[in-house]
Amino acid sequence: MPTDVHTHVRVAIDPICPFAFETVLWLREVREQRPITLSFEFFSLELINHQPHQRLPYDRDWTWGWSMLRIGAYLRRKDPELFEAWYIANGTAFFRHGQPVFTREGAAAVISALGLTDDVVAAALADTTTHDDVRREHESLVSQHGGHGVPTLFIDDGPALFGPVVMPAPTGEAALALWDLVLLWQRVPHLYEMRRPKTAATQQHINATMRTYLDARPWITIANPAP
Repeated sequence: MPTDVHTHVRVAIDPICPFAFETVLWLREVREQRPITLSFEFFSLELINHQPHQRLPYDRDWTWGWSMLRIGAYLRRKDPELFEAWYIANGTAFFRHGQPVFTREGAAAVISALGLTDDVVAAALADTTTHDDVRREHESLVSQHGGHGVPTLFIDDGPALFGPVVMPAPTGEAALALWDLVLLWQRVPHLYEMRRPKTAATQQHINATMRTYLDARPWITIANPAP
């Protein structure tokens, strides 16, 4: 496949999703070897998995995922590169080191570690239009593209692709091999789904890889089935 064609990849993320984080790490690895540009969009796992008895995330002062997305929206307006640095720092702190980045104090600690002032968190929450940014992109992905989770990719002007769900993120030649597979997948317009069933050994591998994250999070995963 051509290796010198510039490609724009839009990736929808939620900072509380470990699979989206691994996919971004993989895309950054590909970016080191192929001419691709990454940009980031927002999708809320809290909103897509909202239960009728719960308050909506945008009606609360703080929620684990939605508030982090609002911080991301605030930073992305200022500088997309700053947003990416924050997203990677946030994911490394949470998924690798088990730090509670989903609390106000934990979010402020990530901001401080980037050399920014702690009032970034307060400013993001005080700016109600950050709600609008997150909700608009989430609802667009759901209503226009059938989005149901993250990671979701858009490659150039192609359709939305859910995945790849891979853990840990491949590097080197393996990263490029996966990239080429995804490009081929995009060329088959009616290939809707291809999955590797999870065996007991597979689940043990995933659990072992995600152990730090699983021990750190205070919530239980709810995954509504894809439509």
